[in-house]
Amino acid sequence: MSIIKRREWDSNFFNLNVGEIFSCPQKKEVDEIERISQEIINSGFQFMLHKHKLCDENNLDISVLSKLGFNYIDTHITLSLNLKVVDLERSHCEKKDETKSLTENVEVRLVEKSEKELIPKLQEIGEDLSKVSRFALDSNIPNGTVKLLYQNWILNGFESDMADHIYIAFGPKKDVLGFAYFLVDKEDSDVVDLSLLAVHPSTRGSGLGSKLMRKAFSDLQKNYVSCTVVVSLSNPKALSFYEKMGYRHVEAKQIYHAHYNLLNDLPNDLIN
Repeated sequence: MSIIKRREWDSNFFNLNVGEIFSCPQKKEVDEIERISQEIINSGFQFMLHKHKLCDENNLDISVLSKLGFNYIDTHITLSLNLKVVDLERSHCEKKDETKSLTENVEVRLVEKSEKELIPKLQEIGEDLSKVSRFALDSNIPNGTVKLLYQNWILNGFESDMADHIYIAFGPKKDVLGFAYFLVDKEDSDVVDLSLLAVHPSTRGSGLGSKLMRKAFSDLQKNYVSCTVVVSLSNPKALSFYEKMGYRHVEAKQIYHAHYNLLNDLPNDLIN
């Protein structure tokens, strides 16, 4: 059974053959390392991902990943919130009175996917999301490509299956101030994942993000048990925000990328 799988969405977006290796052999497993390298070659993979779960019993031989062309990119923290016990009346992220007033006239509602006229504004507000992604931390991927990826992500929330629930915060003049995308977990229908959250730069620190989330939670808790989110370790402000909202750490995974120009970029001792 292959431990490498093609990532269809990534492949289509980047117009490259993108794969993911699900486990990394130990240095002494020479035959397995050779088999993986040959599979990369035979399948024509040009961009590879590996996620290493951090735990005591899951040791990783960095030298093997290095031989296979992988470089460390980031660490992702998965957090989870129990929607059945979250306190919606008294959020841990409540702001002082002078900042609460900034969100008093904000309406947060679930929007329909037919409301596509909202897409350009969401793309504008969500532009900064690309700066804290694993793709932005990879020097081999142009910044313009990363921005386009997130624009397409926001677009596909309305036009395809990149979001199941979309919540938007509107100001007094019906101007868009922030949004959140939620996607039902493919393996557990009781779990919903917060895949995108962004607020307008002028509203940061006002409590808008908390208000947006509380409204979403009040709806989502009727159909789901928990809400997960994945946050980059390089984004401490986001980590602090979710922890104050009541999220708890579940696991951490190191992210590794490898880029290949087919045979030219694989180490000689693995392809000869």
